[in-house]
Amino acid sequence: DSFNFPPGAYPGQQVTVMFDNYSLQAGFLENLNLFEVLWYGSIRLNIPLMRTAADVTGLDLVDWYDTNDGVAIGQNAGNNGKRNFYEILNNTGSTDASLNITNSIAITLIWDGGVQRTWSEDSDIVADTDNIRGYTQYGWRIVGDPLSVKSSRRVNP
Repeated sequence: DSFNFPPGAYPGQQVTVMFDNYSLQAGFLENLNLFEVLWYGSIRLNIPLMRTAADVTGLDLVDWYDTNDGVAIGQNAGNNGKRNFYEILNNTGSTDASLNITNSIAITLIWDGGVQRTWSEDSDIVADTDNIRGYTQYGWRIVGDPLSVKSSRRVNP
């Protein structure tokens, strides 16, 4: 699943986001038949970073979660330089499930919200796409690298 983290409320707002991805392998008997359940996968959290428009009023029309290049969400985790957001992937696989692993990620964010006049690129013009003046609004600033920790929930009898 993919989740869009909301934009901040005010400049300087600081939040710490923690999200867990649980994996599980379990078996149960029903009418002498053994059923096995595997539970694992990916969680994507999209953090708004910045958006650009030709004028200040146009910023409200630009989506914080625009890929700007047609690359599907879930490919190239992080930010490939074109997206308006940073993608954090929290993955567990079948090996994790066999050990009942939980992958926990913690990240600290500070909301900027500031607007700056910048040099931009107009993606709608085929020729001479560079050197236009535009405005960039900055979103969440990521403090440090996301911390990822795996731990087992396996119980030893």
